[in-house]
Amino acid sequence: MMRMVLVVVLWVAVTSASSQQDDVFQAPCGSESVHARAEHEWPAYAMGLARMSARSESWEIGATECVVGDGLSEAEVPVVFHVMHVGSAYGVSENITDAQIESAIVALNNDFRHITGTLGDGDGVDTGISFVKARRDPQGQPTNGVLRVDGRSVPGYELDGIALSALDPGAPELALKGLSAWPAEEYVNVWVVSEISGNNAGTGIQGFAYLGPTGNVADGIVILYNAIGTVGNVKPSTNLNRTFTHEMGHHLSLYHTFHNTLGCATESNCTTQGDKVCDTPSTMANSACFTPSCDGAQLENYMDYTPSWCRNMFTQGQTDRMWACLTEERPGLLCSLGGVSPVDHDLGVTWVATTEDGGSCGSMWTPRLRVSNQGLLPAEGWGVSCELDGSPLLPLTAMPLLNPGESADVDWVVDTLAPGTHELEATLVWALDEFAGNDSSVQVMDHLPLPQWTVSIYTDFFAPETSWNMMDEAGNSLFSFQPSTTGNQLFEYSFCASPGCYTLHFADAGGDGMRFGGWYSVVDDAGLVLLEEEESIGDNFGSAVSHEICQTELLVLGGCTYALALNFDVNAQEDDGSCEFPCFGDSDSDGFVGIGDLLNMLPLIGQACSVPGGE
Repeated sequence: MMRMVLVVVLWVAVTSASSQQDDVFQAPCGSESVHARAEHEWPAYAMGLARMSARSESWEIGATECVVGDGLSEAEVPVVFHVMHVGSAYGVSENITDAQIESAIVALNNDFRHITGTLGDGDGVDTGISFVKARRDPQGQPTNGVLRVDGRSVPGYELDGIALSALDPGAPELALKGLSAWPAEEYVNVWVVSEISGNNAGTGIQGFAYLGPTGNVADGIVILYNAIGTVGNVKPSTNLNRTFTHEMGHHLSLYHTFHNTLGCATESNCTTQGDKVCDTPSTMANSACFTPSCDGAQLENYMDYTPSWCRNMFTQGQTDRMWACLTEERPGLLCSLGGVSPVDHDLGVTWVATTEDGGSCGSMWTPRLRVSNQGLLPAEGWGVSCELDGSPLLPLTAMPLLNPGESADVDWVVDTLAPGTHELEATLVWALDEFAGNDSSVQVMDHLPLPQWTVSIYTDFFAPETSWNMMDEAGNSLFSFQPSTTGNQLFEYSFCASPGCYTLHFADAGGDGMRFGGWYSVVDDAGLVLLEEEESIGDNFGSAVSHEICQTELLVLGGCTYALALNFDVNAQEDDGSCEFPCFGDSDSDGFVGIGDLLNMLPLIGQACSVPGGE
């Protein structure tokens, strides 16, 4: 009987442990998973954890080349953001804006510094640790602390994002991070990613980090693009930036408050068990703000799994552990000049977007330039000049005051562009600027206009019976309508047709189509009839009919491409054989310049000649 009871107890314990591990793996933070793997695979990481464990009974701020004794109470840590996009335009989906990143830094500092009047003004303590976007890159040049990297070069990233483990879908972690990692001794690397293990940026893992130096390019924080910041492309469930606060806690060596805990029993040694912090009560993972899994659990702690809105604190013990990590395991962050601009006055310019005006099917363009203050002092009295294919556009002057770290967007509307490749060059105009390396930016645009389609629909007499819808390849409706009055009526729609197929769908409540005089057609701007009118005149298509119309290639403009021809067309992209040439040299006046004309001209080589109309 005793043996049976023992077996049952062991089964319950094993089941509980297994269940908790599964919960951790499926939880919003993947740090437990990567921590366990790195501890076994990366010696530098394991050694750092061992050193932290050996000091766990007395968290003391050690002496470094930047910190002497225990006199340090505040620190500013530089952070570099790697926005790992998949080709999306600036501000679209995973290619989040600078404003969203800036909001993340502000909210992170509110939490870590317990700022009065903010959401970080909670039940905990001011850690004394704050963060700043990097202002100096590893080469000592000014930077805005944001790198935008196309991650599609790493297999798996475009489809599934970054992989949490080798068994998960997505890009291998080291390969993706290796595209852009800065030295972890001087910067906190934050990779903002499109997905984690194919979760489509939805539920499941929202981010992960390591609990100390890894000794390789993996060192840093990974976070979903819609789980960071308080504005922009962020989900309602994560728009308080608490995922970022949570992962930064891991980066500075904090465990989950429920780490290695299988029950609610009091820990016999709080310095070596659980999360190894004595003023965080023993607890299981919590997922709600008012129903603790264990009595006394800190549901407000940033390192638990409770909803964002009820988390608002780090304890003094957690603060001490983070400082021990900084001074002993990450002292380079305290010594780093990464958060200090190398000059007082510096503005940087870079192109961030070029959008076409859809109403003109690509003949009008609006290039957007971002100007960022990467210096130490405010910037005013600056301007920007721009050239299109070497010709100046109207310069912009007396632009807004920019404080350090701020940026402003500058838009130009470019008149109708000829088809082909164009180059835009923007140059900063500011007499005080002390660093010329970021004062200009060049963008190359390959411009090929889209054809404009015109859809004409002439209803039959029983117009209210008929409705229509034009959809693109993705199923988006471009236009749809159902008349409300009887009688023949003409409706016309125009749009720019990108390559792909479109579906024009008709439905008729009367079941007799448009048999009483109705018709419809689709014609492009070159006059090509894409949907024959005669196929639809008086058409009894019954209750419904659909037509698929495809635009397989972009419009290529034909014309004469020879510069010496009488009818040379500067806009032509492909010669269509229409060139006309002047008949100089037609010595026999037969209307053609041939071999005979050339033979007649040979005796005249070297003789003086006069220019028609000259003196």
